[in-house]
Amino acid sequence: MIRKLFCAGLASAALMIGAAHATETIVWWDFLSGGDGVRMKAMLDEFNKEHEGKVKIEATTIEWGVPFYTKVQTSAATGQGPDVMTYHESRMPLGISTGALSPISPDELAAAGIKASDFGPANWKAAQGTDGKQYGVPLDIHSSSSITTRTF
Repeated sequence: MIRKLFCAGLASAALMIGAAHATETIVWWDFLSGGDGVRMKAMLDEFNKEHEGKVKIEATTIEWGVPFYTKVQTSAATGQGPDVMTYHESRMPLGISTGALSPISPDELAAAGIKASDFGPANWKAAQGTDGKQYGVPLDIHSSSSITTRTF
């Protein structure tokens, strides 16, 4: 299910970004290492093969913690951030208040085939801001949850 939502979401992100040239590039940042990083890299490689000539994910893995979040904040301030990234739920209030994260509209979620009913209610709500807007999609649910979100 996660793979299906992941691929649908990335393909839809490419459509939302717009077709400026033959192959649309989605800039992806994550902080995944170890087994999670290996699995994500395999999923991204598979996505790129399946969508060759149409959509390409340009992925960058940045060390988790201060290096990652410092780069996110700096890139948000200069308007040079990724299209999609992983982000810890506990950091969302800061990301929302500084403009590093932008809401994902109901139309964008629908275009990607992503529905709240595909997730546990508490997990879906955790990816929302206090304004009730959706800022991410649950990706990795555990005691320090990560979400995938669109920036700027």
